[in-house]
Amino acid sequence: MNGIFGRPAAATKDYNYSTAMKNSGIVWSDKNLAAFIRSPNDVVPGTKMRFWGIGDEKQIADLLAYLHTFQ
Repeated sequence: MNGIFGRPAAATKDYNYSTAMKNSGIVWSDKNLAAFIRSPNDVVPGTKMRFWGIGDEKQIADLLAYLHTFQ
């Protein structure tokens, strides 16, 4: 997930994304990545991401802060 902020969803060439993710039109920002981490299927219905989400807002904020270190 290096350099994810500002990158369109499903932009990495070496991964077979779901059709839902490819068609999502998302460009990853703090706001929509936080929403996706909170509840992936609510943000991209039909995503093949098998992750129930994180409900703790501090954990989400900490994860986003960590991901920003890779920009």
